[in-house]
Amino acid sequence: MKFLRFGVSSGAYTDQKLQILAAGVLKPRDVAVIISSSGRIPELLEVAEIASKRGAFVVAITSSHSPLARKADVALIVDHVEDVSTHLPMISRILHLLMIDILAVGVALRRNSDNMQLLYAEADELVERPSHIAQNEAAASNKALSDNPGVNLASPLSRLTSHSR
Repeated sequence: MKFLRFGVSSGAYTDQKLQILAAGVLKPRDVAVIISSSGRIPELLEVAEIASKRGAFVVAITSSHSPLARKADVALIVDHVEDVSTHLPMISRILHLLMIDILAVGVALRRNSDNMQLLYAEADELVERPSHIAQNEAAASNKALSDNPGVNLASPLSRLTSHSR
């Protein structure tokens, strides 16, 4: 979805059969991004193999020293320690999403400077709120600041908004 915003035809497949079918229609100059925490899933290794044979460029978001990292043209390494007691791969999901965001922004910058305007517009849209919500949030923020001297609030998107440029 992120790449479509920048005019890059893309698709995401979680079904193993669809992944293999999609890899089979790739062409030279296409890119296959394969995400795997372990980098050892046989079906994903097959997808990487098929994509490579078709002439596509393979990017792997995976762990270091994994078979997938070795098969890829470029490996974006996301080694981490996961809390296995919860059986929820939260850290790996966040890292994978972060890497996709980094890739999307990098592609946007390389393809066209107009894409940065799209990023700025999206950031502006995220920080804009209906006036009554914004007023309520501002009042709550002011109260929080007055109750806690020395505390400052800042939006992580503030540097991307039009009024901060």
